[in-house]
Amino acid sequence: YSNDLKINLLGVPKEILDTYGAVSKQTVKAMARGIRTSFAVKHNSKQIIGLSISGIAGPSGGTPEKPVGTVCIGISIKDSEMAYCYQFDGSRKDVRIESAQRALELLECKSEFVSTYE
Repeated sequence: YSNDLKINLLGVPKEILDTYGAVSKQTVKAMARGIRTSFAVKHNSKQIIGLSISGIAGPSGGTPEKPVGTVCIGISIKDSEMAYCYQFDGSRKDVRIESAQRALELLECKSEFVSTYE
């Protein structure tokens, strides 16, 4: 949840967090890229996929621009990065479950990238 972890562990530029916030397409792309590149180097593999989620699950923390239930999901594959933002309803638990399910659905939809990925 910490911006410091996003910066120090995943390599998200502080400027991205300062400009766009933790819950943004720019941030989740950088998070997904950071996890992918970290594991790719560690495991000497180009077949690593980075997946990230950042959101406001509630019950508090929302703003008019980014209300509770706002979630962004990032995917980083070798030469391609995607980010999606959603607005989910329900309790904190509901938002977290829906976020995880949507992230997995996005990976499934992007399977054409995975199956041809070398």
